[in-house]
Amino acid sequence: MITNLNLPLRTEILDIVLNVEQTINLLLLTYLSIENEERKAISNKSGNLSFKNKIDLLFDLEIFSKEEHKLFLLLMEYRNQFLHNIDCNSFTYAVSILGIDKEKSLLKFDNWKTDCDKEFRYNNAFRTLHIKSIAIALEKIRKRKQIIRDKNNLVTNLLDNSIYLIDFFFDIIVKLFEMYEPNFTDSSDVLKLKTQIFETIGQEIEKLHETDGYQLLQTQLHNSLTPDKLKMYFK
Repeated sequence: MITNLNLPLRTEILDIVLNVEQTINLLLLTYLSIENEERKAISNKSGNLSFKNKIDLLFDLEIFSKEEHKLFLLLMEYRNQFLHNIDCNSFTYAVSILGIDKEKSLLKFDNWKTDCDKEFRYNNAFRTLHIKSIAIALEKIRKRKQIIRDKNNLVTNLLDNSIYLIDFFFDIIVKLFEMYEPNFTDSSDVLKLKTQIFETIGQEIEKLHETDGYQLLQTQLHNSLTPDKLKMYFK
């Protein structure tokens, strides 16, 4: 029977992994554009995806590289020993269970690399692993949010550009109407020319509205600007 559960260490490990998993949840929600507050799979509720499922999904989505996936997997394996193995009350014990390869992987994060006590080095390496994992996830969240902002700016700029060109085109039409509007002071020849120009502009605008291409574009634009689709464009 275990007499020393080493609760301070177990509590620290639990705090670390909860912090990491919360960041992993945020990363998935950001990349998958999930806003449902009643979500089931990516939450802190029972029945949600396990930590392993989440990091595997991030790897499958190519959000995590192979090396990044290994890093989070390593953190999970040590976490599991402390949380699920009642006999595990030290990193030394965890290493004895996980094996030499996992020991070497953990010690890669030891920034002391001296002849210090092995337990101290393991503990230090795990804390460094924690910091590095959080930094990786937060940087990916930052980049994803920047991509979303850039996409939003692209759509907004395209719309602004189209509106500007349309306004510019109609300003020219209005000016032409104003310039060539028939006036009672005009000579018969000038009046005839202005009338022809006036009618030609009007006829061409009418033709544009009646063309199949214009009607198709209007239908496509109408279908693309539904509230649900607009919401998706800006995700």
